[in-house]
Amino acid sequence: HPALPQAGGQAGEVAVGGDQAEAVHLAGVEDIHGVDNHGGVGGVFAGGVAVLLDGDDGVIQQHLFPAGQGGVGPVPVDPLVGGHAVVGDLVQDDFDIFVGDVLRIDEDGELVKFRYFENSVFSSYNGVLYNKDKTTVVFCPLGKSGVLELASSVKNIKSEIFENAVNVSAYDIDISSSVFTSSGGAIIRKSDGYLTLLPSDYAFGEDGDLLYVGDWVYGIKDGADKASITQITIKDGTTGILSNAFVACVNLNSVSIPSSLETIGSFAFSGCNSLTELPSFENVVTIGAYAFRCDLSSSVATSDITLPLGVQSLGDYAFYGRTVTINCEAGSKPSGWTANCFSVGNKVNWGSV
Repeated sequence: HPALPQAGGQAGEVAVGGDQAEAVHLAGVEDIHGVDNHGGVGGVFAGGVAVLLDGDDGVIQQHLFPAGQGGVGPVPVDPLVGGHAVVGDLVQDDFDIFVGDVLRIDEDGELVKFRYFENSVFSSYNGVLYNKDKTTVVFCPLGKSGVLELASSVKNIKSEIFENAVNVSAYDIDISSSVFTSSGGAIIRKSDGYLTLLPSDYAFGEDGDLLYVGDWVYGIKDGADKASITQITIKDGTTGILSNAFVACVNLNSVSIPSSLETIGSFAFSGCNSLTELPSFENVVTIGAYAFRCDLSSSVATSDITLPLGVQSLGDYAFYGRTVTINCEAGSKPSGWTANCFSVGNKVNWGSV
């Protein structure tokens, strides 16, 4: 990327994107700055965005992307004279360029200047672009590699933003994050055990027919016959079961979970209609939506269960399709349990010991 000097300068050439550059596409640049969403972010360039965005103050630095640069190579830059700059044949009228200015091409091919002295729209962390308060990921550069730590304040992550980050070997996030957690290099949403980010070519851990992502159960490994599985024993030290882990294991009738287990993800045992005796929830903190849902139109008779005080989150219709007595140690519905956590056929007793 050509970075314009703040004062003075000599005519010459500036390399674009470094050794890892691919191509400069103006549509992508516009998308980065939230002007026009043409879906071109992926083609901006591989290495430069991280350097460009990761300033000490989080301000997007002054930069200009010239027209007509379809590939990697030098970009002609005319010298700055009295605060004016001309790049190639792009600028018909000179601009005053100040620190923090951002230039783009509008739909008519004209150069337009946007100024972000104290950028009110974007911020960056570890070279990844976020909205100002770092709650939403906007763009991940193609050149990111190794372990990528995300901001602990992030609340919204779209996996497609990271699709081309093929050199990222693992994702991480601080334990102070209220929304996500990291395990084995993956990012998992706490509320429902949803696997949010998984690096390319990820190597799952294996234990019998089960696959693991760090200390979370991913599910049944490829090639295993779900219909033949009647018993599952989750290994000691496991802290969570990812969403959809054991969907439609129709003949599963016994599940053993360790005392370390804290989260049962949404739909984790959905469709496991033969599972008429559910595991103990002694140390479980979160049970996701439809976690033990039955698919039959008629209710499946299920042995009584107890929900301890430690269960802080209970998702919608967690025991849908089951005729079951649920003994809750809490005297009334905890604030973290949804309004629709129980279903027809669920008999609930409050304050049970």
